[in-house]
Amino acid sequence: MDWSLAIIALAVLAVGSVSGRIAGTALTPAILFVVIGVLIGPKVFGEVDLSSSGSTVRALAEATLALVLFSDASRINLRALRRDANVPVRLLGI
Repeated sequence: MDWSLAIIALAVLAVGSVSGRIAGTALTPAILFVVIGVLIGPKVFGEVDLSSSGSTVRALAEATLALVLFSDASRINLRALRRDANVPVRLLGI
């Protein structure tokens, strides 16, 4: 069984759980992700070895895209969108 996705999810949960405590220090969540990535990657422990065409990478990319699109759509100002409705139309070339 491939545990790559579960290990990555645990890393995200771990960084999320300590990110409040490390706020204001020199240690940032990005640095923690890099350190975790180096440790679980193929050069140190070898727990996660992802190819760019693997199913794990595809699942992570799709989940990330869904979260980004959802968070952007939830912050849309509908009044401003209605007021400037011609801008997206011009960008689409319609």
